[in-house]
Amino acid sequence: KTENNKFGKSLSEYARKEEKLSHEVEEKEESIAKLTNERDANAKHVEVLKLEVQVLESKLKDVQNAGLSNIKLLEEMQAENSFIKKEKSSLEDLLKKREGKVASLQQD
Repeated sequence: KTENNKFGKSLSEYARKEEKLSHEVEEKEESIAKLTNERDANAKHVEVLKLEVQVLESKLKDVQNAGLSNIKLLEEMQAENSFIKKEKSSLEDLLKKREGKVASLQQD
């Protein structure tokens, strides 16, 4: 009987240990699944952030290009303005010469 009792006791202890270990394994598997889900969510969040950075970089490039375009337009306008001033001055000189010729012809 004592051997049966010892065997029964050992078997009972083994069953408790097995149940405890099985429970620990389940908890660890749940933790792994939770961490895996968190990792996947974080990876998706990183991808979203990368896309947002790309969009912002593209917008920045557009703004920089627009700034360069504005600078070029301003330079062109300044060149046109300078050309117009020179033309105006030339035409004013020509007009003065013609007025001088007309005045001299009228005196003759």
